[in-house]
Amino acid sequence: MESNISFELTNKGMKLIGPLDETFLVTKIPQLHREHTVIDLSTLTSMNSCGVRDFLGWLENQNKVGTIEFINCPVFFVLQANMVGGIINPRRKISTLYVPYFDQIEDKEHHILISITDLVQGKAPAKENNGRLLQLDISEERYFQFLRLQG
Repeated sequence: MESNISFELTNKGMKLIGPLDETFLVTKIPQLHREHTVIDLSTLTSMNSCGVRDFLGWLENQNKVGTIEFINCPVFFVLQANMVGGIINPRRKISTLYVPYFDQIEDKEHHILISITDLVQGKAPAKENNGRLLQLDISEERYFQFLRLQG
């Protein structure tokens, strides 16, 4: 079976491209063994339980030396990180993530990229669309629970 996911090496780490699923092949994604590795998830399209399990195994091997920083984390990744133990810990942290906001006039959800440094006491910043205040479309306490794991 051929892997559906691919990667692109960057100066600081890598970008994962495509779905993280049962076709994830640990040998296809290189072990970088850097002191600090940045993993860009902006082009990760989905993930399922089989992919998460294999990804966790890869993370364990990757993370023996240094730290991992996840950037541009899609909503589904944050939800999985909150549900599955081991994705996030003091050496594997989310630094930027998409937060779902809802525009009641448009009846549409918007995923807006924020940095964890934008959070104030675990609360997401207010965001607007066309001058209208957007509503958070998540429970902040549950969505940002990964913060406790990464210390």
